[in-house]
Order: sequence, then C-alpha cells, then structure tokens
Amino acid sequence: MKFETNIQGMKDTLAHYRREWTKRNLEVEIKIAEGGRITFSTEERKIKEYSISSINRRRFLMYIIRATYEDTSLTVTQLVKLLGCSRQAIETMIIDCADAKWIKVEKSQRNLRSLTANKILIESYEKYTDWLWSVYDSLELRNLSIHISQLQKDLDKSV
Repeated sequence: MKFETNIQGMKDTLAHYRREWTKRNLEVEIKIAEGGRITFSTEERKIKEYSISSINRRRFLMYIIRATYEDTSLTVTQLVKLLGCSRQAIETMIIDCADAKWIKVEKSQRNLRSLTANKILIESYEKYTDWLWSVYDSLELRNLSIHISQLQKDLDKSV
C-alpha cells in the first residue's frame, strides 16, 4: 500500500512539473513571438523584425543559418521544399535578404544559386540565442526538465 501511494505521489508530482514546464515554456514562446529581445543595433532590429513578421521568413532565415553552420548552402529548390511555399515567395525573401546583405547569393556554373548567411545574420542569431538562454535560465526550465526526466526514469524503473 505504501509503495502504491509513493508511486501515485510521484505521478502527481510529475504531472505538476510537466504542467509547470508547459506554462513556463509558453512564456518563452510568447516572448519570442512578441519580439521581447532588446536589440541595440539598427541592423539587428531589422533582422529581428523581419524574422518575426511571418513564420516563413523566420524559417527561411533559420534554414540558411543552419546550412551556414553546417558549412553548406541551400538552393532555391531546396528552400521551396523545406518551406512548402511558392518559388515566388522564396524569390521575394531572397531579394529582401540579399539587398539587406544578410545573405550571400552565389551562382554555380550551372546557374544554380547557393545561399548562405552573412556574418551579420549569424551574429544576430547568436545574440538571440544568448537572450533565449537567459530567458530559459531565469524561468528555471532546465531545472524543471531535470526533475521531470529523473521522476520519469524513477517511475519507469518502478513498473
């Protein structure tokens, strides 16, 4: 009987921690969606505003940043597939970002365009992740995650 009570208490605690994690994560998502990060440079502010203006613009930038981190580039065709939007929408974003000098567009011998992030876009993203880490840290999401993981492991062992 005591063992079953302890298991139920652990399940209740786990449910409480998961709900708390969910609520705190929602705070993070709201801060991101509202553009809660303070930017000091005009260029960084423009990148932030562009990235939160639509989900496709945000994903477009993220895919290009990821490709650059992976030491590769993306083509227009790849971006059309990744974003699931029209070629024209991709072309518009390429023009916007190339004109702003956030991305580099290079043409291959076969006339394929390869896109990579310029330094300003990478630096802006890294400042964003610094801000994001501080938000997660202040909301103690890491601590909650550790508790949730440990409780789940303990419950899995008890079954």
